[in-house]
Amino acid sequence: MPSPVLEISEEDRATLTSWTRSRTLPPGRAQRARIVLLAADGMQNKAIADQLGVGRVQVSRWRERYAQL
Repeated sequence: MPSPVLEISEEDRATLTSWTRSRTLPPGRAQRARIVLLAADGMQNKAIADQLGVGRVQVSRWRERYAQL
């Protein structure tokens, strides 16, 4: 079953994008921001995991956590 597109506001998108470019934030936060942005762009968990070199479970977890906020 395909994962639903994650809806994010323009403000959140701008914040997450800046996090992906930050040299001062912990790398884990930047990685989570990339996961959320790709999910919002409609990518499926497996494609995101393959592109970022992380596990599908990790992608699914962060997609769900963001959606719950």
